[in-house]
Parts: sequence; structure tokens; C-alpha cells
Amino acid sequence: MFRKLLLNSGSELSAMPIRQLTFGGEYASQKILDDAQTLWPAARITHVYASTELGDICAVSDGMEGLPAEQLRHCDLTREGELVIGGHATGDMWEYRGVRLVFLGRREEIINVGGAKVIPSLVEAACLSVPGVLECRAYAVKNALLGEVVGLDYVGAVEPGELRNFLVSAVAKHAVPARIVKVDALPLTSAGKTPRGS
Repeated sequence: MFRKLLLNSGSELSAMPIRQLTFGGEYASQKILDDAQTLWPAARITHVYASTELGDICAVSDGMEGLPAEQLRHCDLTREGELVIGGHATGDMWEYRGVRLVFLGRREEIINVGGAKVIPSLVEAACLSVPGVLECRAYAVKNALLGEVVGLDYVGAVEPGELRNFLVSAVAKHAVPARIVKVDALPLTSAGKTPRGS
């Protein structure tokens, strides 16, 4: 939702005297954190990780993507990368990057392309690294042969063929979107999140 707000009124937002900005309910990537810090250099920016079942789990204000692994030492990661807290599987997929845990997405969002797993957020991160792409969403598309393939909707000045050519070299072969659609805007759920469904 913050990215959508930035796209529509970034210059107006910078005039607001924000001293504290808290992200919760949706993961804050490094790009989002950097954009927020650029808009409000004097603001304290906090990212809260919580789950519906367990409530607040961790909060950080260090300006870095992910959470310090030391703050989640009471948690475990399954072999597949699902976070387990006090024996409760959260459904959230994470990976270690150095001394931090970085959120990858929800377990139910994983796309199964002929047995190969694709994490939509990694496809989206590659797409968002392309100059001219403003926002995007990767999702599963039913496929008779493979079960599912990757679909990608995006907003930006880049043409679909150009974006596909970039993604061919940026993600694994099974993660290259089979369907790439340039749209005027991405949909939002009533909670302000971008839905994963096609």
C-alpha cells in the first residue's frame, strides 16, 4: 500500500512532517524503507512483524530489510524455510541473509511449476529492479501441462517483451513468467494489499 501511495502522491507526502512511520501487516522491502527515509529523513521508521495467531513478534527501526536473527532466536526455520514460533507454524517463508532473516512470502503463495517451487516475491524483486517498472505482482496461473506457471502484472514504461528478456537472465528458467501483462494499476484488497490471484 505504501508503494501505491508513493506512486500517486510522493511529492505531496514529503511535505508532511512525519516523525514516526511504522510498517505492519505487509512486508517492507529495502526499497520501501529507503524510499520512506528519503521522503522523511528525520523520521524514525519501524517495521513490525506480527501474526494473527501470535500477535506482535518483533519490531526493528534500523532501516535494514528483514529482522535481526538474534531477535528471533526463540524461533526455528523448517527445512523449507517456514518460520516456527513456539511450535506454531506461521505460514511465513523466510531465509537467512547474513545475520538477518528476510521475509519471502506466505507458504500458500508459492507457485509450483512442474514440481519446481517459485517464490513470487523473488520474481517481483527482479522485476522491480528494472528501470521504469513502478510496481508489479507475480502469481500462479493454472497450466494443463505443468500444473501452474508464473503470471506477472506490472505498471511501468517498459514493454512486456523487454521485461521478459531481462527476467530470462535474472531468475531461474521455471520462474520466468509465462504471462506478462502491462496494466494501468494493480488491484488492492480491502486490506490495502495486492492480491496474488490471477
